[in-house]
Amino acid sequence: MRTYQALEFDVAEIGDADGFLFQYGGNVLDVGAPFALSFVRQLEQVDADGEFVAFFQVGFAFKFAMDADLKGLQNSHDWWFRGQTQPFDEWLAKVSEDRVWPLVRDRGPSRFDIVYGQV
Repeated sequence: MRTYQALEFDVAEIGDADGFLFQYGGNVLDVGAPFALSFVRQLEQVDADGEFVAFFQVGFAFKFAMDADLKGLQNSHDWWFRGQTQPFDEWLAKVSEDRVWPLVRDRGPSRFDIVYGQV
């Protein structure tokens, strides 16, 4: 993650033009739906005049079979944006200590997805 964060892209240096999202959760109402844990990088695209066009997200997601332990977790997300006061390494350390890790650390994911899209 640190190497990925160190890659610089030609985006605005303010606001939410370059950020990371750590998220997890599942759809407990959809029987058989997997529990997903993902890291996503979001980049803003602007036109020649600097006007907003779209956000693009690229990331990866581990999918796990839903069970009682995972179902007991509330869906969670945590953003970090370049330029905010909290350094990336502090944010990464914080999400690395999240309560989800002991529940997924020793289980193999049922699927691993690379995700990319415009939002």
